[in-house]
Amino acid sequence: MYYKVENLGKIKSATIDLSKDLTIFCGPNNTGKTFLSYAIYGLSDPISWGVEIIPSLHSQLMELESKGVVEVNLFDLIFENKEIIYKNNSKSLKSKLPILLGVESNQFENSSLKLFWDDSTLFDEIKKADFQLNFSSMGQFSVDFGKGNNSEFLKISFQRLAFKENDNFNYEYSVGLIHNTILQFLALPIGFPSFFLTAERSGVTVFGKELLSNRFDVTSKLQTLEESKRSDYLKKKTNLYSKAIQDAIQFQNIIPNFKSEAKISQIDFLADQIEEEILRGKISTDDSGDVYYSTNEIRVSIQQAASTIKSMTSLILFLRYRARSGSSLFIDEPELNLHPDNQRLIARIIAQIVNAGIKVFISTHSDYIIRELNNLILLKKFSDTDKTKELMDRYSYEEKELLNPDKVGVYSFEHIEDGKVVVESLPLTDSGININSINKAINNQNVIAQDIYYSLVENEG
Repeated sequence: MYYKVENLGKIKSATIDLSKDLTIFCGPNNTGKTFLSYAIYGLSDPISWGVEIIPSLHSQLMELESKGVVEVNLFDLIFENKEIIYKNNSKSLKSKLPILLGVESNQFENSSLKLFWDDSTLFDEIKKADFQLNFSSMGQFSVDFGKGNNSEFLKISFQRLAFKENDNFNYEYSVGLIHNTILQFLALPIGFPSFFLTAERSGVTVFGKELLSNRFDVTSKLQTLEESKRSDYLKKKTNLYSKAIQDAIQFQNIIPNFKSEAKISQIDFLADQIEEEILRGKISTDDSGDVYYSTNEIRVSIQQAASTIKSMTSLILFLRYRARSGSSLFIDEPELNLHPDNQRLIARIIAQIVNAGIKVFISTHSDYIIRELNNLILLKKFSDTDKTKELMDRYSYEEKELLNPDKVGVYSFEHIEDGKVVVESLPLTDSGININSINKAINNQNVIAQDIYYSLVENEG
């Protein structure tokens, strides 16, 4: 599936291939990389897409209460109703932008967002999707959705909960909710659920609980305002942060649940690796949701820890408690606060996350990360040679770190006239990823350094 964006902030145009396992955004500062990441992140937002009722699907779901379980053939559903499913997605996506980006809605009058399929890959993309979801409504019913990898069927299980006095159960309305959830799944090209590590993650880790408590301040303030003023006040408060930041703050609220939740991550060993090789200590939580960093000698609150520890905490918690195949992870500036050696290490960890079946999106300025990803791509591209095996042994690379070049998408953000930005897909050459803006900056610095050295030091000698 592709996501086409026009006139989003500074971005004049961008078309992103969402079928890639690893998507990399590169470019100068203030070119819209974060805005576009937020817009893509919103694709997994559990809000109805507002499309029309599909009679065949609605009819099948009406049998849920009597049968308990129905299975929907997704291929039949898509190919028979493709135009209905996607004709309204542009309007729906655009309506979400103020919430996703945390800005006023009048800034998007000329914006256009559209999802569209490449018919040649549609079958494969739907088949490999992994989707598990449970929700209940008003304590009246519970629904489980399940679709495994390599399956074309979505299984829906329905359970009516205990009847209550004055229970005004509306089965038709319930079927409508289930109907829209299924259609939303069909427009979830980035994996579910999504987790976003924003560039503000250190601040969220430190102040998340305090920011979350502000919700109660807002409620109290609303009660003191005249009704005519409440809407404007609430709009200002809800637009303070992007949805990614709001979700990160909410994540702080569920930290106390981690110890009681069933463990779902199959790659929590990567959290151990970050703790051992980067943090040189452990991240832990207590029953009140406070986060701590500890070594054999000390134990301090996260507020007292070093900047690197703060910036890595969210990733560690994701890897330990939220990571599972079929989900997606966004990381804005994975190089944040990291020494070059650790930037190379985080690139190899990102590759392992990708190979565990998690779709990853990163926005980076780091040449160290790009070059290390290049290494992993080239080693995979020539993985059948004896020379590759020799190089992997020499530099301690593992098979689980290598990246399939066909599943990596790279995009360059470049300024054009009138302050606008175009986003171009970059091909992977024989040398891997080439980011002109980064290469140019490094080459310029080398030229300047050599000129200064030979002009001052050599001539002095």
